[in-house]
Amino acid sequence: MKEVYLTAGEASKGIGIPAKAIIFMAQKGLTKAVDVIPPSKGGRQRRYIVKTRKLCAELDIPFVPEGGD
Repeated sequence: MKEVYLTAGEASKGIGIPAKAIIFMAQKGLTKAVDVIPPSKGGRQRRYIVKTRKLCAELDIPFVPEGGD
């Protein structure tokens, strides 16, 4: 898995937990590993920057770097 993901959907594939769970934790302030970027002017969609190593540490999931077995 990568060190940083730019969307919750990408992170969910890499980590193995649903994107809705990542978004929920970010919105409720349950994790400090996700930065929420507000929508641009006129936009409606937020971006979620997921710091994978920190999120894995908070959830007690082993972090496996990209290319590692």
